[in-house]
Amino acid sequence: MSQTKAQLIDPVDGTIVNADINASAAIAGTKISPDFGSQNVATTGNLTVDTNTLFVNASNNRVGLGTTSPQVGLDIRNGSVMVLDSADAFITLTATGSIELCRTGGAFIDFSTAGTEDHDCRIKQESDGLAFTTGGNGSANEKLRILSNGRIGIGTSSPSTLMELSGGGNSTLTINTGNNSGDNSQLAFADSADGNVGFINYDHGTNNMQFRVNQAQRMHIDNTGDIGIGSNTINLQAVNRTVVSVNGSDSAALCFNRSDGITGFIFADSNEFRLQAEAGGGDLIRIRNNNGTICQFDDDGIKFNNDTAADNGLDDYEEGQWTPVYNSGITSAGSYSNTLGHYTKIGNTVFFTLRIQMSGSNANFAHLIINGLPYAAHGSKKEGGVSIGYGQALNQNNTAGKPTGHIPQGSSAIQFYEPSGLPLYANNTTFVNLDETIHARGFYYTAS
Repeated sequence: MSQTKAQLIDPVDGTIVNADINASAAIAGTKISPDFGSQNVATTGNLTVDTNTLFVNASNNRVGLGTTSPQVGLDIRNGSVMVLDSADAFITLTATGSIELCRTGGAFIDFSTAGTEDHDCRIKQESDGLAFTTGGNGSANEKLRILSNGRIGIGTSSPSTLMELSGGGNSTLTINTGNNSGDNSQLAFADSADGNVGFINYDHGTNNMQFRVNQAQRMHIDNTGDIGIGSNTINLQAVNRTVVSVNGSDSAALCFNRSDGITGFIFADSNEFRLQAEAGGGDLIRIRNNNGTICQFDDDGIKFNNDTAADNGLDDYEEGQWTPVYNSGITSAGSYSNTLGHYTKIGNTVFFTLRIQMSGSNANFAHLIINGLPYAAHGSKKEGGVSIGYGQALNQNNTAGKPTGHIPQGSSAIQFYEPSGLPLYANNTTFVNLDETIHARGFYYTAS
């Protein structure tokens, strides 16, 4: 039997004595209770406690908790690690991969580049939210805050919206693709039903920008600054001009509002192009330059310069033809030839010309009257008149002068009078030949 020496403590006097023991003998742990006092315990081999509760691998200087095959300096398996200062100050690393920090006033994680620094950066719990601090040792201050309700503040610790950017000067948000050969910078708007129902896209290849609403492109700005609404095709009318192109499938309109009330709009479809004023804009359209009003359009018509009087509004302009016919002065109607009249109506003033020729016979002592004017004369205005430029049918031997014409109030007929003021009667003395021609011109006033 192999023997070896061991030192034993004499139970009587406490002295240490040598004894021979079996090298293969086992000593039960319940038989000893070692107390090394201030003495160091050292071993050059591995240390194992309860199989894998604690294992120290002396060959690679690794420690395992819960494993006898530690893979790193400290390898912990199937358990958590807690560093505890008090019930309100601790850090826990769990086996499920989580880290829990607890500290009265809010736990934080510091980052620094040197052990002598307080912190260069910090992530700290603030009122169930997180504060991110940067700036370097001695000058670090908060740059970003995430509140407990999910709001994010950059440059502010109290964002009032989902995301708020705040700065002492200009605040800029940049989306950089890192590539200028055709990549796009995009900002999408979504809801629970649509992933990108709204969209803003900048094409770095063409330097164009598109705006999409309700999953369809609605506006396009090209690289010259021209704008297309409803289409990305901009119809340029000339070079070096900024163009706004409004396109619609059936019609297109550009509406102007003030305090949510329509002041006017520009409208176009296949039948018309319209510039329209509304009640919100005073129901008037005004054209101005730096010197003042050139003209304005309102319910009274067109007014020029700075005139706003209702009576001075030009409310009508019209050109057309009318057919003159004899209403009195003939006994039998023949056929008309080379007969026509023209008129121009400006406001309530009508300017007209006529040419009339007819085959028939005159009626002795009947007042010569031509009917058919396009408008009836004003009921109270007596101004106006008719002059005869050429009257081959009239007796040119009348030395008193040529006859003149008059349009009675409320009438659409021309009554002819002799120079003396008497009615011009159609007889052989004054009206000799219906087959000849009368040319006349004149003007008169209408009620509207």
